Amino acid sequence: MITSPILEEKYRVQRKLAEESGYEVKKHFELCRKIVAETEAE
Repeated sequence: MITSPILEEKYRVQRKLAEESGYEVKKHFELCRKIVAETEAE
């Protein structure tokens, strides 16, 4: 498959954004679980 440097950069950026968004979602759910646990403890 022949790709141009622009397409290669586009795919690289998309992969990086996907990894970062996955990390943000994971941290969000960890925080939600922590809040729920603290609320249940009270």
